[in-house]
Amino acid sequence: MKKSIPWLISLVLVIWVFSKMIPHGQAPGLDIDGFSRLPVLVGGRVMPMDTLARMSLSMMNHHGTFDDESPRNLRC
Repeated sequence: MKKSIPWLISLVLVIWVFSKMIPHGQAPGLDIDGFSRLPVLVGGRVMPMDTLARMSLSMMNHHGTFDDESPRNLRC
């Protein structure tokens, strides 16, 4: 019995870890995929919201620079 307790605890922890790795469904009422495809106008260019967000995050993390305000002058 004493030898099986650590195995049972390990089994429970492994099941818990795998249950956290399973992707959950999208919350009702939030259409994140649709939101990422919304068109936005930036510097005279229309692009999806997702692209604008990725470019903005890239700029904030200093992975690229802007020569001016136009997104077509992005250097990565």
